[in-house]
Amino acid sequence: MNLREIRQSRGLTQGDISRMTNINVPTLSLYEAGSSIPTLEDVIRLEQLFEQPIEWAETYQPKVAQSIITLMEYYPLTTVINFVARNLRSDINYGESMIIHYANLAKALNEPPLLPPGYNNG
Repeated sequence: MNLREIRQSRGLTQGDISRMTNINVPTLSLYEAGSSIPTLEDVIRLEQLFEQPIEWAETYQPKVAQSIITLMEYYPLTTVINFVARNLRSDINYGESMIIHYANLAKALNEPPLLPPGYNNG
């Protein structure tokens, strides 16, 4: 089910969802219309709220999720969690790009590339 279907099946308004997730109503409206790609942070908030996966239109999120799984093949879990959290905290779009970049690099090298300074490189 997509976001609108799940929300409506539970008798909730976009305003209700906004209050529960701190995602503003105009952003939720864009997500429901498929006019905007949700950030990974918003995907997690919404899927945790509804306790089920949400079918999204063509989005960046599956690529980010797959990239995180790839990184877990090359680094200890704590390193991956730290890397993902730090990159998504400051700038979601840049963070998502970094996660995908390092996963692609790891696959291309078939070994873990050095992460930026400040990370445990496994």
